[in-house]
Amino acid sequence: FAIDAQTLDLDGLMAVLAAATPAGAAASATPSPPPPAAAVPLHLDISVRARQGRALGAAFTNLETTSRLNGGAVTLDGLKMEVFGGRFAGAAGFDGSQRQPAYNWRGAFENLDVPALVAFAGSPGSMTGRLGGSVALTAAGVEPLEAIKRARGNASVVITDGKVPGLEIVRSVVLAFGRPSGERPAGSGEAFTRLAASLAVGG
Repeated sequence: FAIDAQTLDLDGLMAVLAAATPAGAAASATPSPPPPAAAVPLHLDISVRARQGRALGAAFTNLETTSRLNGGAVTLDGLKMEVFGGRFAGAAGFDGSQRQPAYNWRGAFENLDVPALVAFAGSPGSMTGRLGGSVALTAAGVEPLEAIKRARGNASVVITDGKVPGLEIVRSVVLAFGRPSGERPAGSGEAFTRLAASLAVGG
């Protein structure tokens, strides 16, 4: 199949495909009868393009991916989209073959607009700059937006040319080394050129 959409709910698409797996059907409020033991697993290949939509609750544009449903697994391969003013490239999937069904998301992002990202995360005005890096997450569950709340994994991020209101690192360091007055030291402030971190994600 091929989907060429003006607007796409990617989470909804993943939920529908996950529900078509044995694990997804078992978790449904109205599960369908189990197939005969000799039944051939359902297999679907879907080419997906969308000019705009939402993924994990965030707005995107220009999405491309190939979705595959094969028995108990769903994958989004070659996943590309523009999000938060930057770009993401990676993959996502749902694995229903294990004891506890789970989603996974992994990939790299570049040039994301930090003010837009922190506003989406519920902390508007807390930081500026542009964000790049990589992420790998897993989350138990069958419904994507509920599962992501329990996500675990790691990320590496680099933020460039930004500001953190109230940071004032330079002033604190200079005063700690005995500057005799409380005057604002030259060159201090909230701005930075590069801020890098390795993050552990738990919920």
